Amino acid sequence: MESTFAIVILWGLFLFVVWLISEFNGPRWLRITAGTVLMLWSTGLALVGMTLEQLNSNAWFGTHTKELVDATVAELQRGRQTEVLIALTQLQSHYHPSYETRAQYDQLVQAAIEQMTAIPQDTVTAP
Repeated sequence: MESTFAIVILWGLFLFVVWLISEFNGPRWLRITAGTVLMLWSTGLALVGMTLEQLNSNAWFGTHTKELVDATVAELQRGRQTEVLIALTQLQSHYHPSYETRAQYDQLVQAAIEQMTAIPQDTVTAP
């Protein structure tokens, strides 16, 4: 994987150098071709990067959401509707989606799971 990344970066640098040299010393066709290929290469890299980031975000949010759904179903099956409702209400009030960050979604989900699976203090008995 690292060698592929290095090859992609080196190829981009090579295209940039060819274009830069052709701007000052090359024929017109070389300058236009090198510039076009460099722009296409840059656009392609940006699209690949955006796609990988989207897949990463989908996996990240999907994992945490699955944990929340699993805990919610398990606790509802145990008959703990009140605890689940309280935990989800608090999650709802603290979660503020943002396009800039992930809004601490993982921490908020983990807190909600811990809250809904916690054993109430009045049911804990001393040995």
